[in-house]
This record gives sequence, structure tokens and C-alpha cells, in this order.
Amino acid sequence: MIKHIVSVLTVIMVGLPLFAGTGSAASKQETREAKTMYSKGNFQYGEKDYRKAMMWYSRASKNDYAPANYKLGMIYSRGLGIPINSRTAAKWYTKSAKQGYHPAQYELGKMYERGRGVSRDVLEAYMWYQLAIDSGSKIAKKYLTNLISTMDKRQIVAAQKLVQEHREQK
Repeated sequence: MIKHIVSVLTVIMVGLPLFAGTGSAASKQETREAKTMYSKGNFQYGEKDYRKAMMWYSRASKNDYAPANYKLGMIYSRGLGIPINSRTAAKWYTKSAKQGYHPAQYELGKMYERGRGVSRDVLEAYMWYQLAIDSGSKIAKKYLTNLISTMDKRQIVAAQKLVQEHREQK
């Protein structure tokens, strides 16, 4: 009986680190695996083997790895090794952008500004550019400045409200 209790306590104590801290050991392992798959994708991308790169990025994406989602968007947006598919690119950019990845936020802003893969929407474009700037993008600032020069005051106020609403949802 005592051996059984010690065994149960040992199992509990060994399992505790899985739930300690901000993330479980399993989620940290998944993040490590996603980074590894992403790195393999980057190698294939550098070799211009975009189909293999997509395979690795897709695997990393299953762990919600924002850079991999962004790279999938890039491949579809630019038609690297596949036909251009702006709708699918927008889907991947959106997934990454919602995770706070500023390169995807910036690209999504461009898509909304131009109506490429999504309906043209200057308010959405403004929001994604601003969120990209908030996340550290330098180039998004130039695009936002240019976009603002084409907007009237009412649109700017509405876009700023949209940005604020998005920030409050986080």
C-alpha cells in the first residue's frame, strides 16, 4: 500500500513541471518543433524548392507558428512554385497578423488597401498598418502615411476607432 502511494505521488510530482510556469512542457515542445520545421522550410525556401518549403511551413503552422503562417501567405501571394492565389495568401496573412506578427500585418494592410485577395477597405488597411507599426514595423509607417493622404477626416476617425476596438479585444 505504501509503495502504491509513493508511486502515485512520484507520478504526480514528475508530472507537475508539465503544468508549471506560463506554458506546459508539451506546448514548449510544440513550439520547439514548429521552429525546427520553420527552419527546414527556410532552408528549402533559400534553395528555391518552394513546394518543400510549403510542406515544412504547413507543418509548423499546425502549431500556430506565426512566422510559418506568414511565409505560407508570401508563397501564395507571390506565386512561388505555385500559381498566385491572393485569397489564400490573405487567409494565411490574416492568421499570422492576428497573432501579432508585424510582417503579416503590414502585408495584410497592403492587400486591403489594394483590394487584392480581399475586398478593398481603407479602414482595414489603416488598422493593419497601425498594428504593424505598434508591433515594430518601420515600412508600415510609410504606407500608412500615404494611405492617410487619400482618406478624408471621417474615414480617419473611423479607422482609428477600428484600431482601438481591435486593441481592446486583446
